[in-house]
Formats: sequence, structure tokens, C-alpha cells
Amino acid sequence: MAKAPTPTTDDPLADAFIREVDDDYRRDQLARLWQRYGRGLLVVAGLFLVGLAGYLYWRDVQQKELANQSVSYTSGLKQLEGGDVTGRPRPSRRSQPVARRDIGHSAAWRWPAPPSARAKRRKP
Repeated sequence: MAKAPTPTTDDPLADAFIREVDDDYRRDQLARLWQRYGRGLLVVAGLFLVGLAGYLYWRDVQQKELANQSVSYTSGLKQLEGGDVTGRPRPSRRSQPVARRDIGHSAAWRWPAPPSARAKRRKP
């Protein structure tokens, strides 16, 4: 909201006095706003900076990981083009598709069975 211009008079001393009072009033308003919302603004700004730093760190880690993966991929392609398939490393678990890992079965054995299932397993 735009502030209305300060009224002027023909007297330069009155104009200077009105401007001085107007400046003090605006300074007091700003001081009250800072006392009321200043701490919250600083907290929001700090959280924003921490979030931005976290995002930039995450993005850097992702880019480095992608660069490492692309280097290993291109070296593998060069080996295949040269016909060298004997010295290839065993694929890691991360590179295998999730469907081939049998995650569900291993997770099922980690959880304790309900009492009714334990009774069925104990066949007398």
C-alpha cells in the first residue's frame, strides 16, 4: 500500500518538522514490525538456507553416482566391443532387477510367524 505524500506548506521549518515526525513514525513502525516478526523471519530464512544446502548436497551426490555408473557402463561396453567377456565382474545386488531378488521371501522369514502359523508348523 502506497503511503500518501506528506502535505507541504509554505513554511520550510514546518515542512522539515513534518518530515522529521513522519520519518520517526515510519522508523517506529518498522521497529515494531521487526520486534513482532523478526525472529520468525530469521528462522524461516535459516530453514530455507539449510534446506537449500541439503538439496544442493543431495544433487551433487546424485551427479557423482551417475558419473560413476556411466564410467562403469562405458568400460563394460568397451569390453564387450573388444570381445572380452571373461573378465567381467559379477553384477552387484543393486544392479539386479528387484523382481529377481526374492525380497518378499527373505522379509517373510525375518518376521515372527503368528501363533496359529507356528502351531501348524509343529505338526505332532
